[in-house]
Formats: sequence, C-alpha cells, structure tokens
Amino acid sequence: MSRFLIAAFIITLISCASKAPQPQTEQQTPVAPTVVIDTVRDTRTDTLKIRDSVFIKETESFKTLQKSIDSLITRRETGKAIELLKQQVQYHNNLDQLGFRTLQLASLLHQTGHSAEAIAILEGFVVYKTTINYWIDSANALYDRIITANRDGVDSSKLEIINSLTAQIRNLRNANANPVLITDLADSLRSMAPGDSILIWLEKQLPSQAESSDAFCEEQRKVAADKFATARKNKAKSNALLSEAIEALDKCLAKNPSVEMRKKVVQNKELLTKELKM
Repeated sequence: MSRFLIAAFIITLISCASKAPQPQTEQQTPVAPTVVIDTVRDTRTDTLKIRDSVFIKETESFKTLQKSIDSLITRRETGKAIELLKQQVQYHNNLDQLGFRTLQLASLLHQTGHSAEAIAILEGFVVYKTTINYWIDSANALYDRIITANRDGVDSSKLEIINSLTAQIRNLRNANANPVLITDLADSLRSMAPGDSILIWLEKQLPSQAESSDAFCEEQRKVAADKFATARKNKAKSNALLSEAIEALDKCLAKNPSVEMRKKVVQNKELLTKELKM
C-alpha cells in the first residue's frame, strides 16, 4: 500500500471515529475481541495500528480480555488461551451476521428517510475493508505455512501439482467461477491423496451440491439442445441423436439438481421423448 493510500485510510478512519455516537454503557456496544499482534498505539484516536494499515477500535472489554489472553500465553497456559479464543471467534459466524445486519440496518434507515444516519453507518463499516483484506492475506499465508509444514517427505513433483490445484481452486472460488470447474479440480486434487488437512480444507471450498448439479445440468441441456437441432436437420440419424439428447438429460437428473432445474429438465425430456416417437 502506498503512503498516499495509508494517509487517506487514516484520515477516513479519524473522520468516521469523530462522527460515531459514543455508547452510554459498555453493554450497548458489544465488540468481538480480536487478537492483536505487532501493534503500536495511536494516542490521537485511541486505536491499535497493525503494520501501518489495519486498525482496531479498543473498548474496555477488549483490553481486559486481551490482557487475560496475553497473560495465559506468557504463563504458557496455551490450552486455556485457545479455549478462551474459541469462545470469541465462533468460527467466523459473527462476521457474516455483522455484515448482513449492518447492510439491512442502513437500507431500512434510508427507506424511512434517515439517509444521513445510514451514510454514517456505511462510512464506518467500509473502513474495515483494508482490515478484512489484511486478515484474508494473513490467513492465506498462515494456511500455506501450515500446509507446507505438513507436507514433509512428499515427493516434490507431487507437491508442485498439489500446490497448483489448491491455488486454482482458491482463485476460482474468489472469482465465483462455474462450480463444475471447481468440482473437476477437486476430483483431481483428491486423486493426489494430499493428506487429511488439505481434504478438510477442500470440502469447505466446494459449492453446494444443488448449485454444482444445476451447473452440470445447464451443460447437459445445451448438449441435448444441440443434438435436437442436429436431429431436425438429419432425418437419417434423427432417432439416434434424439436418444443421445435424452441420455444427456438423464445424466443431469442423476445428479439430484434443484427442484426448479429438475422441472425444466423433465419438460425437456418429455418434449424429446414425444419427438422420438413421432
């Protein structure tokens, strides 16, 4: 990040901090505590600065909890520190809910004529974009270090292929690519027997079964449509082509698509079956 972007980010943060209303009690503004590493204090805004780009607003509850965590780590009571952190992290669910509720609140405020308040909330929320990007980058880096440490003794050529497949799957997920592409790469990765840690990660990257099946069905419907169009032009091979078209749709139905997709495919199959009997 350039010095200009860092300066702009700091100015935005200070501006939003000055606009935000002060809570009356600590209970009214619960904040999910966060582990902070390599920080320095900015006394002007009462924030912790991480690597010149990430800021975390401190509350008394945050400070108290962090002291407890740091104390446990210092005393080498790692197990207790882990349990305490697990209670706070909640496997990222709180972040999903925070984002959804914030957008819902801003939308309702705007609809009811409180646009200024909606803007203030959104301005305060978008400040965390840099923070979230930092967390994602750090998580990816930590993930790679852990995976590398668990791959000791793996053949170098095999390791290169595993690294390539995991990177491709991650990129496709970030780009919201066709689920079929992700599923195909997942099958290739499984065939490499990469180890339990990667397989556990892989399952979390896969799209939902219905979504994947629907994407596969769209491809099979296109195959069926092409076969049908060719059959209309080639009467000599019409029956064979229509049978192949129906077979493509049967492949789709075998993948358990969504209710809406199944309805479309069944209608297509009925049409082709009638055409075949004519």
